[in-house]
Amino acid sequence: MVRHARIALRTALTLALLLGASSAFASAPAAGLYEAYSPVTMRPVGLLSSAQARSLPRWLAVSELGDGAVRVVFEPEQRVVWTLRYGAAGRLLDKVVNVDGKRFATSTFGYTAGRLVSKRVDGPLGQSTYRYTSQGATVTRTLDKREPVDPSKAGTQAGLVYTQHHSSKGIKATFRDARGVVRVDSYTRSGVLMGTTFGEGAARLSLVYDRDRDGRLQSIVSKLPGAGSWTYQPKVRRTGVTGVHLSMLRFPVERHEVLYLLGEPVTARQYTDGVGDVDRDDSYSEGCWLNEISSLSYRASGALHSASQGCICGFCVLETPSAAAGDVVMEADVHWTRGPWLRINGQLTITEEHRVITPTGPRPAGLLRVGDTVLSALGDPVEITSIASLGDAVERRGLNLRTRSGTFAAGGLLLESETARPCHLQPR
Repeated sequence: MVRHARIALRTALTLALLLGASSAFASAPAAGLYEAYSPVTMRPVGLLSSAQARSLPRWLAVSELGDGAVRVVFEPEQRVVWTLRYGAAGRLLDKVVNVDGKRFATSTFGYTAGRLVSKRVDGPLGQSTYRYTSQGATVTRTLDKREPVDPSKAGTQAGLVYTQHHSSKGIKATFRDARGVVRVDSYTRSGVLMGTTFGEGAARLSLVYDRDRDGRLQSIVSKLPGAGSWTYQPKVRRTGVTGVHLSMLRFPVERHEVLYLLGEPVTARQYTDGVGDVDRDDSYSEGCWLNEISSLSYRASGALHSASQGCICGFCVLETPSAAAGDVVMEADVHWTRGPWLRINGQLTITEEHRVITPTGPRPAGLLRVGDTVLSALGDPVEITSIASLGDAVERRGLNLRTRSGTFAAGGLLLESETARPCHLQPR
């Protein structure tokens, strides 16, 4: 009896702590660099050093604002900024989300007897109210009411059920939609993420966060069916990614998690269409994956928006491209390709199909010859003195810009700003 009472008490204390009823978090989070925000403790968790932070595709920079409020900047892009306000016993009262300097959404949290019972979100899809209910060691969040501005944009959370199960060993958080389990997150009792699985059954994808005894992140290992294990490295592509893997990913998943799972995409396109719109599109196909998911699109906040079948070609340079003063960059591409690549005048590395601006108009780099005249970044005539073929044996991470003027500069020369176009390749 005593043993059972102790177990029940320990479970109750764990549940109270993680629902905000404890005074263990009596103040707002301290300033510093953090690995992530934990939906279990509703606080930034996982302190990082500057070197650790720079090795991740996303981290949080937290600064104190006073009166229980903190500012959370999503690094390194700094496009998403949260303002979190904490009250008694360190309970989160509200969260204001800004994207690109504009108000995106506001969340307000309600408590009864120190326990979280509701969350109201006012955002681009209107107003939503979520209810939290407790049964033993299980907490379930469901969408109670939604009043969308546009009923056709009811969003992806309408049928999503979120459940936390607390035990002495930790917390498991499960997202389910009408099709089944979307993801399962495993946390320590202090809210630090230890692992995530996406999908269910033999086809599920998984992430494991390897930590030392103090909970500090050491590495992130992903496992894909048919592709084995892989340890995340920044700006490195992973082999063996297929359309089946991409099809297992549904909301809620964020771009940095996809990078942990799949590595760098073949192409990455960023748009400037405004807050709340689809902002980035990543393609993982090297050629054409006919009838397979090959691209993932994300909102400006980094959340997965949609998956699609597509095939695009890239026209790239290796050097950092730049737009002329006063020009507007409409889109930025990152494209992994074997080219073929050329080296012009020892200063510009470019794919053969990318067009270089000449006094008589743009010409594909592969058609240029030594002695031809092209234009410099400032528009002056420049003679081509050397062209070296780098072939297609090595895959390189090329760059491209789409500008309002239709041109950009790289490697000292002026180039045509090209958009993606359909590939006419055979399926792999």
